Order: sequence, then structure tokens, then C-alpha cells
Amino acid sequence: LSKEIRQKTKKLIFSTAYKQYGYEAYEIEADAYLLKPYTISKFAGTLAKLFPEHDEGKKALEPMEDFFFVKNKNEHLKIVKVNYAEVVAVESKQNYVLIHTLSKKILTYMSLTEISKILNQLHNFVQFQRSFIIGKIHIDSIDGNTIKMVNGLQITVGEYYRKDFSAFLTERLIKAARK
Repeated sequence: LSKEIRQKTKKLIFSTAYKQYGYEAYEIEADAYLLKPYTISKFAGTLAKLFPEHDEGKKALEPMEDFFFVKNKNEHLKIVKVNYAEVVAVESKQNYVLIHTLSKKILTYMSLTEISKILNQLHNFVQFQRSFIIGKIHIDSIDGNTIKMVNGLQITVGEYYRKDFSAFLTERLIKAARK
């Protein structure tokens, strides 16, 4: 069936719970392969890669869209509301991310890559370390290569991100004029 479909379509995505179909997807040059279970952000990210022309006109999230929902593993998968403005940092924890907010920590099943696709649409978030995305407005202080957040979380700037971090500092650091 996939061989027949491949001939009649420009884009082909395999979505299955069986790994053994991966080889077949490769053989017929499928554009993507989604192994179940996958998250909505994984699905949306795959579509955005395959159809970038539909993504170009999108702008940053509107002010009305100032929150999102996630399942909190620490509360028996209770769905909790998270305001973007309260997100201090998002920390990678293997297959999970730990969302540090001003008032609590939320552990949810999602990769840092998946949540970064959402947060990158907003101008308030930046990544200066492989395992963390931080909310710029929640930076309390910077000591050398260590960023201290308002909730006490300390993040060391990664080697790969030092150039971007330096540019960020240069852009925002106000210096007194010398006489």
C-alpha cells in the first residue's frame, strides 16, 4: 500500500506502533516516520518541517495565548495550566522535562527539543546550556559564566552557547561613559 501511495503523493509520513516498518519507510523514501506513542508537539514539528510554507506566515504567539497545559507526572498525570510568563526555566530530564515556574516544578513527558519548538516562537526564552531553556525576564544575576535565576536555580553557560551568551550580554549591558 505504501508503494502505491508514494507514487500518488508528494509527502508521505508513516505513523505506526511497529518499528519493523521503519525499513519499509526508508525503502520507499518516506518523508517522516512517527513511532507511536508520540506527542502532539512531535507531530506538529514533523508537519512544520514538511510544510514550511504554511509556517512562514506565523508570528509569535498572540498575547491571548499566554498559557499551555501539560500532564504533571508528580501529580499522577493531572493536567495543569502553565503561564508562559511564570516559566523560569525548562530542564531536560531524559524523556521528560522539568518546568521550573515561579511557584512550582512540573515534570512532564516531553523532550527539550519538542518544547523548544514551542518556546522558540516566543521572544522571552533563550538557550545557553544544552539541558536548559531559560526565561530571560527571570534572570536575577550573572557571575562569569553562571546565570542565577530568580528562583535560585543556577545554570552554567555551555561552551557551545558562549558566543550567543556574549552577544546577549553585550546587547543588554549598560555601561557608564568614561570621562
